[in-house]
Amino acid sequence: MCHYKFLVDTLFRVDHVYGAAGAGIEGMHNPQQFHRLLARPGLVAGVLRILPGGMDTQGTHDQDEVYACVGGHGVLRLGDRDYPIGPGSIAFVPGGVPHRFHGNRELLTMAYVLVPPAG
Repeated sequence: MCHYKFLVDTLFRVDHVYGAAGAGIEGMHNPQQFHRLLARPGLVAGVLRILPGGMDTQGTHDQDEVYACVGGHGVLRLGDRDYPIGPGSIAFVPGGVPHRFHGNRELLTMAYVLVPPAG
């Protein structure tokens, strides 16, 4: 199984964050779980996991955001449109645009990067 890696100052692997094979849903008590890997001025990066049938409750924010699907399948609601996502899908979400993940029947794992607006 291939896991995405991203390089900032440190190399992070999703399977190392959650244990071998990306860890399952046991021990998850909330329908969604954010795990921040990096926070510095101008950049936040991490992993979002959503339980099967779970609701993504994040609100609209000012930062631009990039998501990469690491595992599972679901739907990204971006504005008023739905887009299917699965492993290898990459989505850009402009700051201020309402968005959420839904429709997943399996654990959905998304790597994300937030960048504050320029100015």
